[in-house]
Amino acid sequence: MKTEKEVVEAYLEAHNRQDIDAVMSFYAEDATFEYVNNFTLVGKSALRRLEEYSVALNIKLRNFDYVYEPGQVSSKGIEQNDWLCTMGIDEAHHTSSTTIRDGLITSIRVELSQESREQMKQAQEPFIAWMTKEKPNILAELMADEESRISKERALTVMALLREWKTTQT
Repeated sequence: MKTEKEVVEAYLEAHNRQDIDAVMSFYAEDATFEYVNNFTLVGKSALRRLEEYSVALNIKLRNFDYVYEPGQVSSKGIEQNDWLCTMGIDEAHHTSSTTIRDGLITSIRVELSQESREQMKQAQEPFIAWMTKEKPNILAELMADEESRISKERALTVMALLREWKTTQT
């Protein structure tokens, strides 16, 4: 059986190479993913949607400053992705805590740094204002459907809207 360190390192490597099936093999059936102050997903089907969303946004993760305890791995991390890049943000910083049981991830908890939260909020305010004025029906649809909030389709839709918005900013 792999150590907690080996599980987390292999999971991140699979995530960064965008191998959805490999990522899913690291999760327990009832695993949870909590993105603090944003969403919590439970179960492998929800986590597959999250990984498909991650691939659509080209999310890359680098973790460091690991702390290993029995059944738990905590670290600091940096995320880069196409959404951040389009919004003019190089990277987002976070902390994460991963719980592992019997060689499988049972939970991941990620919390953005205060600075990254503020930077993202400030960057998206003009985009939301544009959406409110120019695309209110689409914005209402995107905000209304909590179930599809984390999906490949939504990620692709938002990225297309961001690119359209960016063309109006010049």
